[in-house]
Amino acid sequence: MKGDAAAGTLLHELTHSENILGTAATKDHTFPYVINGKEVTLAAYGTGPIAGLASVKPHLTLNNADTLAYFALGATGHGTSAV
Repeated sequence: MKGDAAAGTLLHELTHSENILGTAATKDHTFPYVINGKEVTLAAYGTGPIAGLASVKPHLTLNNADTLAYFALGATGHGTSAV
């Protein structure tokens, strides 16, 4: 999976580029999450946190770097452990 991890990281970082995506360049979004009664802020990296972002702030999912990286890897048949 090392190749998939590298591809996922590269895709994630490239989606931040305004030179590539212009005004559609992505961000690394965060969202509030409650753990043991305490609210913390989680970054939407990885499949679980991406799903959490979609539940709490669905309007941000299409502008989240990891969301697009996972989508691109999934569309090409690569595993979900890639990023």
